[in-house]
Order: sequence, then C-alpha cells, then structure tokens
Amino acid sequence: MSSLAPITSSNRCVHCGAPLTGDDGRRCSYCDVVQPAEAPVAAPGAPIAPVVAGAAAAVLLGVVVVVWALRAPSRPARIESARPPVVTATAPPPPPPAAAIEAPSPSAIPVATARTSAAVRPAPKLTNEQFGKNVVAAQSKKLRGCVEQDLLRNPNAPKAYTVTVLVEKDGLPRSSATTFSPTPTEGFAQCARHVILYGFSGYGRNPPELVEFTFSTSFAFPDAKPAAKAESGRGWD
Repeated sequence: MSSLAPITSSNRCVHCGAPLTGDDGRRCSYCDVVQPAEAPVAAPGAPIAPVVAGAAAAVLLGVVVVVWALRAPSRPARIESARPPVVTATAPPPPPPAAAIEAPSPSAIPVATARTSAAVRPAPKLTNEQFGKNVVAAQSKKLRGCVEQDLLRNPNAPKAYTVTVLVEKDGLPRSSATTFSPTPTEGFAQCARHVILYGFSGYGRNPPELVEFTFSTSFAFPDAKPAAKAESGRGWD
C-alpha cells in the first residue's frame, strides 16, 4: 500500500493544476502562485451561509493574486513622466567696483580758455574821434586820386598828409575848418575837403555823440604816381 496521499483538488494549484509540493503546502513549485486558504468545514448543525461567504472571499482573493502574478512579468517598467526642465534664475552680475570705472580723460573736459572769455566781453564803446578816423580811412581811394591829380600838375607835391577835421553838432565836418599838414596846393585842398565832406554825408551813420568835436588823422600814398588824365572840378578848374 502506497504511503503517498491521494491527489485531490485541495492539494492542486488553483492556477496551473500542478500538484502542490512546497513545504508549506501553500505555494505552487511550478508557477509560484500562493494558494488560497482552505475554507473551514462547517460543524454539524452550524449555519451554512457564513461558511459559504468565507469560502467565496478566499476564492476571490486567490483570483486577485493570480491575476496580479500573471500581469507582473509583462508589466512594462514604469517610465517617469517627462518633467519640464527647471530653470534657475541667475542673478545679474554685480556692478564693477568704483575703482574699476575709468575716469574721463582730462582732455574730454571742456576748459574755458582766455579766447572764450575775451569773446564774451562787450566791444568797447566807439568814441567820436575813432568814428571820424574811420570815415576818413573809408575814403582812402578817393584821397589817393586827389594826390595823383596834384602830382600831375605839381610833380613835387607831397604824398602824405595829416588832416584835422572839425565836426559840428549835425555830424558833418565844416569844410573851411579842415586843414592839412604840410600845406597843400589849393587844388589838392579843395579836392580833399570835398572827398571828406561827402564821406561823412554818405557814411550812413552819425557819430556816437552829436556834439562838436575835432580829430586828426594821417594818410600816405608813397607809391602814388601822376594821374594819366587831368580831371576838372573839385578844385581842379
């Protein structure tokens, strides 16, 4: 008579049907599935409903374990969900130290010069005497003509003179008071007085102060030559 226990549904794997040969009689050595606990046998006369409910719960637990075991090997490895890169705010670099800031070149700093200061100074006030000298100097070309006409008639006539002019309150010279040094010929004196008189009347401005005043100035034409043609009028009649 064999000593092996008969193989029944209670000692077979609920998953693959292989005989249970494990030491604890609960784990299948073929598919490695843990077997559910056997439902207790109800005592005679005990209520059947609790026993059936317990057996159903045990079977359900075993099915869950089997399903989990079947799906476990084929379950893909968990993939970490892609996370957006973490951007770390970078603080701006610190400003350079004060010593590192280059000082402006001395040449770049505007420096007031003496010329600039002189330019802003008001022009000195023109005096009556300076005004009269400017009028005579403006008639230099015509006075030279008087000298050249005088040389045509008098080859030894002077080529340089100092003239003294009396200007009256109306701003015009008194011709009879206009004198020359050295003493000129009558023709030159009449010609030069006429030029100076009309120089004042056509200058377009009055002296700074409308008062009677006298001034002296000089003119010279050392390179003057006798005129090519004699003129008439202005003392040359």
